[in-house]
Formats: sequence, C-alpha cells, structure tokens
Amino acid sequence: MLRQNAVKIFIVILGIISTCYISYSQTNVTVPDTVIPRGEVYSIPINGSLDQVNKKSIKIKLRYNARVIYIKSVKGSDNTIMNCLTPKLGNPDYSDISKTTVEISCDSISSSNSGIFCFIDVEGLAGPDTLTYLVPVAIYINDVQDSTAVFDGGQIKVPGDLVYQRFPEGIGQNYPNPFASYTFFPVVIDKLTKVNFKLYTNNGSEVSSINNKSETLELYKKTGTGEVKVNFDDEILDRGNYVLHFIPDAEFANGSYFLVMKTVNGIYNIRFLYIK
Repeated sequence: MLRQNAVKIFIVILGIISTCYISYSQTNVTVPDTVIPRGEVYSIPINGSLDQVNKKSIKIKLRYNARVIYIKSVKGSDNTIMNCLTPKLGNPDYSDISKTTVEISCDSISSSNSGIFCFIDVEGLAGPDTLTYLVPVAIYINDVQDSTAVFDGGQIKVPGDLVYQRFPEGIGQNYPNPFASYTFFPVVIDKLTKVNFKLYTNNGSEVSSINNKSETLELYKKTGTGEVKVNFDDEILDRGNYVLHFIPDAEFANGSYFLVMKTVNGIYNIRFLYIK
C-alpha cells in the first residue's frame, strides 16, 4: 500500500512539473550581434522558438536605425521555420527614421518549433553613424500577437568611412536614404573640372532652389586632416574624393528625386528619397 501511494504521489509530482513547464514555455525571437563593413551585405539569422503547435502563418516586426543599415531582402528554406523561399518583406515605416520598423511574414511554416525563423540580408550604409540595434518588437502567429513572447535584439556595428565609387568618377548612393533632415553624397572627381549639380523631381522638373549659394547644398573635399569646403560653381576641382552635404529647406516636398552632376568628363545621376 505504501509503495502504491508513493507511486501515485510521484506521478502527481511529475504532472505538476510538466504542467509548470508547459505554462512557462514562451515564444522567443533573437537577433545575433553582427559587424557589417560599409557597403557590404551580410545575411543575419533570426533565431528563436515557438510555444504553439498549430502554426499557419508567422509575422515578425523588427525595429532599427535606417541611417545605419538597410534591409534588402529576406530568405527562407526547407530548413528554416519560415519555409517560404522569399518571406514577404513589408514596406518600412520611416516616420521616425532612427526607429524604423518593418514586418517579415510567411504563410508556409515548418513543423519545427525552434531554430532559425529566416535570414535577412542587411547592408551597412555609408554614413557617420556606426551602431544600431536590430530589435524584434512583436510576433504574430496565425495573425494573433503573442503578448508573452520574449525578444532579444542584436547590436549591428558598421565601422569605416564613407564608401566611394570604385570607378573613376561619379556620385555614390547617399546616406541616409531615405532621409528626413540631412543626407550625404560621396562624390569622386577623376580630372580637373568645374562641377555643376542640379536636382530634379521624379517627373523631370528641375528644383531651382538648389544651388551652391544656398545652405542646402555644400561640397567638401576629403583630405588627410578632414573636410575642406569648396565652391563648386567657381572653383576648378582637382582629382579626389568629395562629400556633398544636402539639407533641404522647409519648402522641400516629400518624394523621389534625382541628383545630377555635370563635369567636363560626363554627366552622372543618382536617385534618392526624401521623407519628412
């Protein structure tokens, strides 16, 4: 009788332990710390586990500083929790560019409850900021937010200077892009030349308020000791690396624009996006 009672008590204890374990198991999403050289793209895994069995869809919301990194694409496979080869990457919310958010979703889910959700291809941008955190802030399973999920963000470091073109002359992609208050364009000059910059809207209309006489557009030459401001309307510029600073005035409208640079060697342009 004592042995039977002991067995019953043992079974009850196991049940209690099992119940406690199940009730305290939680969904978690983590991003590892990563170092990404400027101008390069790294594939970063989104790791974690789920506490649900019936999973038809998963959506993960991430927050980051869009001045430091750019999320280019998302990848999945048969070996990731998100089985979609290309999970859907939503449109980023740039209302606060330092706290940009974007959602990743997939409706083909593995039976596995732990491992790698997916991989995100992240580019290190060419600008003065060097550090951000890529933070999961929400997860939705079957379109229902898991309010008990645990999140652990990763520190993303982007060391180095501005990225300049590897070809002889031209304009590099501005940083940040899109931007709300300021941006920088790396510029390479190959031979002695006068330089002229013009700004156009997406439909080809020239923005006449942009010129060297205003404070919105300023050109600086990169030297061994720093940056030296130059007058691109009057001076003959020599071969070297330059940085064009652009700070829009209050009347500058949201939208997509083209910056055009004209030299004796050719005409170059780059497209960018401005969001107030």
